[in-house]
Amino acid sequence: MKLNLSADAQAGPIYLQVKNCLEQMISSGQLKKGETLPKAAEVAKTNNIPEAEVIRAYYELVLANLLRKTQRKNLFGDTIVEYSVE
Repeated sequence: MKLNLSADAQAGPIYLQVKNCLEQMISSGQLKKGETLPKAAEVAKTNNIPEAEVIRAYYELVLANLLRKTQRKNLFGDTIVEYSVE
């Protein structure tokens, strides 16, 4: 998922830019209810930003009740965290 982030430091912290981009995508209908978002690592790699910034943006959107966080175990017992649009 490619995001429209600014390289200008005046635009604010990266996590806030990610959060704002995702909020805009949700409000415009580009991201639909129930749609699962890509893993934070994938978004970070695609946009060349730290994964921690994407995780923080996802967390902020969960707190704002725009995303839902679910956890499950895979076949090997590893925890999988998914975020989906509320």
